[in-house]
Amino acid sequence: MKKRLFPLFIILAFSTVGFSQLGIKAGVNLSTLYSNSEDISDKQAAFGYQAGLILGLPVDNRFSIQPEAIYTRKGASYDAFQTQIDAAFSYVDFPVLLVFKPELMPSFRMHVGPQFSWLVDVEYEFTNELTGSETEIDGNKNNYSEWDFGLAMGISIHGKKSFAELRFAQGFKDIEKPREIGGIQFGNSNIKNFTLQLSGGLFF
Repeated sequence: MKKRLFPLFIILAFSTVGFSQLGIKAGVNLSTLYSNSEDISDKQAAFGYQAGLILGLPVDNRFSIQPEAIYTRKGASYDAFQTQIDAAFSYVDFPVLLVFKPELMPSFRMHVGPQFSWLVDVEYEFTNELTGSETEIDGNKNNYSEWDFGLAMGISIHGKKSFAELRFAQGFKDIEKPREIGGIQFGNSNIKNFTLQLSGGLFF
């Protein structure tokens, strides 16, 4: 069922273009990972980027629905088992936002709504803290949840066609699957995505 969400989103988007606003957006992310594991320490945020399509569907003069399809790079740096780990996750985010335009501030918008995220790729860079040696590998997607679910909320300032936006997105789902390697249990770290996004875009 989940795998059908993306084509359904595209079909709905283009079937409603006649009475909607189609736009593009791009920007930067500051993301991190939450974990309650005692083996993970010294977490640091990582910079990433985002780009994709947005669709404005007016409900009335003050409210609209805004579905999006955004390619987003998330991740973090942290220490585990005497190793510094730089993790990078590539997602396609599908937020569905309720947008509110205050009557007295027509250029200002507030938005909030659920966000579904489809994992595309996983990459790691390991730095041994004792030797300083670095190793870069592609992670195994099968060790992670294919879909994440969370909440997105933010504000934006709009011109005639352009806009600037600040958004916070939080994942609710543990992104790592439990597994055992060499008798050691992994994937019980309750790792979740947190992302702060700054972007700009245009409506056509």
